[in-house]
Amino acid sequence: MKAVVKYADGAQSFGMRDVAKPEPARDELLLEVRTVGICGTDIHIIRDEYPHSTPVTLGHEYVATVVDMGPDAEGFALGDTVVSLACAYTCGECKYCKSGLNMMCPARS
Repeated sequence: MKAVVKYADGAQSFGMRDVAKPEPARDELLLEVRTVGICGTDIHIIRDEYPHSTPVTLGHEYVATVVDMGPDAEGFALGDTVVSLACAYTCGECKYCKSGLNMMCPARS
């Protein structure tokens, strides 16, 4: 399958690459990406301005379809449309988190 990959240091060291199709772990989903956004974080990774390890696949903001599931994956079905949640951490306690607006959490990172 194809992916945009930052494969070495240097602002010119990225491009479309063939990557192995992953197998979902027991509690994971395999997604077929339909559309992806390149955000500021990706630009900073390309310019070596943001911590990363190469190779790294760019484009963590996406819309995708569930095409395979590990045997312990729950809450989804094959064919479901999913989107990424672009934050790694939220507090889970503020009014935003409790109302499902995680991207508004003041502690989000």
